[in-house]
Amino acid sequence: MKAFQIKGMITITERNNNFVDEELLSAFITETREQIERLVLILLQIEQNNEVQTEFIDEMFRIAHNIKGSSGVIGLTSVTDVMHEIENLFSAVRNGQHLLDGRAIDLLISFTDDFSSFLEQDITAVPFDGNKWIEQLKNLSKKEDAQDRKEQSASPLSPMLLSAEEKAKIQSWQQEGKKVYEIEIAFTPEVKLRSASVLIFLRFIRNYGIVLKTTPAEEEIPYENYATFQMVLLTEKELDAEEQNAITTYPINEGATKISIREWEVNVNKNTPAQSHDLYQMNGLNENQFTSHTIRVESERIDKVINQLGELITLKTSLSHLYKNGYEGKSTWENFSALLQELNQAVSKLQMSAMDLRMIPVRQLFTRFPKIVRDIAKQLGKKVELHFVGADTEIDKHMGESLIDALTHLLRNAIDHGIEDPKEREAQGKDPTGHVTLSARQEGSFIVIGVTDDGRGLNLEKIRKKALATGLINENSNLSQKEIINLIFSPGFSTADRVSEISGRGVGMDVVLTNLKKLQGDIDVLTEPGQGTTFLLKVPLTLAIIQSFMVKVGGQIFGIPVTDVVQSIIIKEEEIHEVGGHLIYYRYPETIPLVHLGEFFRFPYTQKDERIPVVIINCGRGHAGFVVEELIGIEDIMIKPINEAISEHNLIAGAALLGNGKIGLILNHQQIAQQELEIQ
Repeated sequence: MKAFQIKGMITITERNNNFVDEELLSAFITETREQIERLVLILLQIEQNNEVQTEFIDEMFRIAHNIKGSSGVIGLTSVTDVMHEIENLFSAVRNGQHLLDGRAIDLLISFTDDFSSFLEQDITAVPFDGNKWIEQLKNLSKKEDAQDRKEQSASPLSPMLLSAEEKAKIQSWQQEGKKVYEIEIAFTPEVKLRSASVLIFLRFIRNYGIVLKTTPAEEEIPYENYATFQMVLLTEKELDAEEQNAITTYPINEGATKISIREWEVNVNKNTPAQSHDLYQMNGLNENQFTSHTIRVESERIDKVINQLGELITLKTSLSHLYKNGYEGKSTWENFSALLQELNQAVSKLQMSAMDLRMIPVRQLFTRFPKIVRDIAKQLGKKVELHFVGADTEIDKHMGESLIDALTHLLRNAIDHGIEDPKEREAQGKDPTGHVTLSARQEGSFIVIGVTDDGRGLNLEKIRKKALATGLINENSNLSQKEIINLIFSPGFSTADRVSEISGRGVGMDVVLTNLKKLQGDIDVLTEPGQGTTFLLKVPLTLAIIQSFMVKVGGQIFGIPVTDVVQSIIIKEEEIHEVGGHLIYYRYPETIPLVHLGEFFRFPYTQKDERIPVVIINCGRGHAGFVVEELIGIEDIMIKPINEAISEHNLIAGAALLGNGKIGLILNHQQIAQQELEIQ
């Protein structure tokens, strides 16, 4: 495999004597990932309620067909062959010849795991092993013995379900005063030549009206792999008793045990029959959310717009500084003031519009979790259902992706530690199936994502005993309930009795909290014994462009995200006290520890004892203060990442180009306060 360019324009990959446009390859991977996620979501729903498989079989077939076609264009013949076999399986399900039982669903989900892992690699270099999946898919259709064949051939079809267009046709037909009937023929397992009987009967039935649909489809009738044959008949008028009797007594093959007819009842006030199932609503989602009209935008293009916006914000801030240094009494400066106000409004609108490009509904994060929950529940032998609330809430794409690991760990914990075994839940009078809810809501410039389970709740006494045993606290520690709960975020802490693949090593919750702090977020825990636990993750909607309170220390400008800034004050030297090696500022009724940023970063400056600027921030369960050289004020800034090779990069969240042309360093203020003041 090698890559080269044609006329310096398009990068081409040569693989197996095929030439593949790498832009086409990238589009294939993106689209296929989305289709596989969608297929998994449908399969998980069918696993919970097998009756809905016929309702969504057309969509599953389309997914397999689309991947088959696009993989053929790319030249991934092994993928094409597997998808063709999956097409055959879905076609058999659609025609009533096969049901997606637990074995089939497990196999298909295992395939999606393997295929998804393949898409994460360099697919031009690593071949996909399709033969093993083709063999297993073919084995699904094989019968173990003659008795199995007899039982399967005699199994009834799933209830006939119609497409949206067919439902609309029936409703329109009925609204005109016309009639709709469902006719069914049941066959014995031993019957032969049932296809000939069905075709002759169809010809007879068409004397009464229009056959809207048959199950199996007419082109599948010759295969004879069905125990019942169903059809929907549209008639201009009601069939009288004599006509209905002629239909039910029509002489068919002796193997036909019964011909039945009933009038099709549809509630015309609804879009679908009452028995219809909605996959999306049952998962807290909505069908339109998956079929909405969207435009795929490359992340590089979005980043370019964001960078241009950052330059415009810098220009706006530069003009603001120029205006402040001018003489406001002159008419020139008055006109300049008006123009500056217009610029501010324009930039604010552009800022909102540009940031919307990066905003995605959290449902795009949530849809990857049903399979994770299913796999963990099966591994632990538990029954768990996952629900979504507030899936329309939007979040910055990069922020959302940064939360995936934390949410995955919290879900693992909820199932492993929170949800009880089915027998234990039944003994407590609970539903044997545990319920976990992922929720999202917006609170101002923050988004709050919750992970809630209806399990046993946190065992506070067990947490306290484990903390004593590990030396985190001592016997004299008088901790509140919240302080005991917060012990679970200590590095290495775990209450698990044994180490497993899922939990027990004591690294998860510590990592969750650490990652949230990097995102300028926090976590809160609510728990009730026997009722369950909720973890609430609160993070900013975005970290690309934020408001920051700017300060100067030893000539260097630093920024503190305003989300945690309580106030800025001026105090005197005599108001600062040293206790236990720490600087303290007492403000009734609170004692606030102080960090001298000049000494912390070794940026010396001459301090005026009578006017000491301090920025008070939220920190831990209270407040902390940063002693600075000068208070500058709030600015809109665009954060740029810094080189991780810098030794103190964990103390600096990023950098920003300021309006005066200088570089401002954005502080990881929580990390600094915890490191300097040992705040937990």
